[in-house]
Amino acid sequence: MAASTMKCGVDTGILLEAGTNELEILIIEVAGGWYGVNVAKVREVLEAVPPTRLPECHRAVEGSVNIRGRVVELVNLAEFFGADDETTQARPSDRMLIMEFNQQLIAFRVHAVDTIIRTSWANVQPMPRFDTSSAPVTSIVPLEDRMVLMLDFEAIGMAVGMTGQSLLDPEQPQTAAGPLESILFGPVVFAEDSATTHKLLQNELRLSGCPNYRGFHDGRAAWEHLCELAAGLTPETIREKLAGVISDVEMPQMDGFSLTRSIREHPVLGDVPVVLFSSIVSKDNEKKGLQVGADAQIAKGNYRDLVQTLAEVIRTRGTTQAIHDKSL
Repeated sequence: MAASTMKCGVDTGILLEAGTNELEILIIEVAGGWYGVNVAKVREVLEAVPPTRLPECHRAVEGSVNIRGRVVELVNLAEFFGADDETTQARPSDRMLIMEFNQQLIAFRVHAVDTIIRTSWANVQPMPRFDTSSAPVTSIVPLEDRMVLMLDFEAIGMAVGMTGQSLLDPEQPQTAAGPLESILFGPVVFAEDSATTHKLLQNELRLSGCPNYRGFHDGRAAWEHLCELAAGLTPETIREKLAGVISDVEMPQMDGFSLTRSIREHPVLGDVPVVLFSSIVSKDNEKKGLQVGADAQIAKGNYRDLVQTLAEVIRTRGTTQAIHDKSL
């Protein structure tokens, strides 16, 4: 795979242009395995420090650490993965990844930080889907000397107690009309590589009055489906086949920015409502979303905001100015 390698701590030239379908991956080692995380989620890498223990928390949560005056939970990834007691013990060479996603800070103890690679999302392979698998992995990056597993930090965060669950209870029958119920002419298509978030999105769409939706686990598969829907249609008639698109930003094969740009440049799909649903909500990502023509960008975890914003975009698309990021 063609990828340039850069040492940690060196200015890597963070990708500023949207729609290039590129990313930078920080490669870490935990319990003898190699894992990857999008550099955009990593605030800094620090030497591990002893945490303050917390009662009655997830077994993988070691406690809290002070990061420049902010109290941050420290998660032992080896413990979360179920490694043996000797492997999970703190060691002098351990590092802490200080990460920000879903508008929260969280620290992860890892055994080593290796390097950073820049590559294309096209080189990131979707994770095979097994009904019995609950592994917190979204995709695989094949390198010349090893296979790197991209971790599903949203799923890990929710498993240890971070917020992010749906605000609508799937066990309760819906008594009032959902925000999407009376305005949809066609189905909603969504692209989301996290298995956990994928299920929550399905639930939220159903309870919001959207009985017809189609989900994909990578951007390329979603794009191919959209092109099939558009075949033989016009910008006016596509609404009968497609009400709108929800897209994650980080996805194998094609990221959400590239997917949005492709939609906007398509002669039939160009006016379809697109809402980005991302765990990385920042001014830079807001600018990138605007560059490629997204109607809105909502932080992951805000499921009610997501469906209400989608409903608003569907109502107003083509008649008023596009909605900007409401979560910033």
